Amino acid sequence: MRKSVALLITLMFLFIVISILGFILSTTQKSLKTNNIPQENLLIKNSIELLNSIKLKTLKQTKKIFKTFPIQSKKGDLKAIIEISPIFNKPDINAYLFKKKINPLIDTYLTNILETYDIKDPIFFKDIILDTLDKDSLEREANSEIILQNNLFQNGKIYNKKHFLQILNYYVQKTNDKNILKIPWDNLIFFGNGENNSLTCEVLNKDVKKYLNITDLKCDKKNNLGIINFKNQNSFWVLIKIEYIYHNIQNKIRITYDIRKKKVINIEANPLY
Repeated sequence: MRKSVALLITLMFLFIVISILGFILSTTQKSLKTNNIPQENLLIKNSIELLNSIKLKTLKQTKKIFKTFPIQSKKGDLKAIIEISPIFNKPDINAYLFKKKINPLIDTYLTNILETYDIKDPIFFKDIILDTLDKDSLEREANSEIILQNNLFQNGKIYNKKHFLQILNYYVQKTNDKNILKIPWDNLIFFGNGENNSLTCEVLNKDVKKYLNITDLKCDKKNNLGIINFKNQNSFWVLIKIEYIYHNIQNKIRITYDIRKKKVINIEANPLY
């Protein structure tokens, strides 16, 4: 009986994601006919309504939605891949500078990553990140403020993968150290709101544990790492990636959603990831 209920919940969530894809396709179809920009406000409104209808109360139920699956229409004019994954299984890079103070956990975490990949100038790289996260244009060291050399660059937070790639490429340009591009950043950080959200113990990936120097973390025990278990998590974000081809038109969308607070955190169309 329990397995049947868990399966039903999973299918309901997947149905909701597929419904969101349907709205995206509908919007795309209208834009093709009218030459108008897709109605993103309508998409966001419909996404919120659909996502808010699902209820996931336990970790076991939640883990069942972490899947990658393909979809194809009967006519073959639509092909899509949908991937749902947890977000709080790795640190938010925007929390590295929290209330103008360096987060020591993330600082050590980055140091361990950079040492593993033999990064030539780890202090310079971290200073570039910190000078991106703060809102001023004062350099922590020479050339660490990208905005002084590119006035179109944005300070205050790292908004997405595309923004982070600008930082990586800038570091390579200044140091000729291409090892920074070999680091699997997608598995190690995410781009959140910088609110120092707690990591969820049960979903931490093995690389994150490695670079946090965690060997025997018990999810039901208190720790001083700011890591909590699922049942005590006030927020729990998931990432829904949708890549689809419709009548030879390719599109991508990312939806960041808090399944605890029933809130869409962010929607990106055609992101670089």
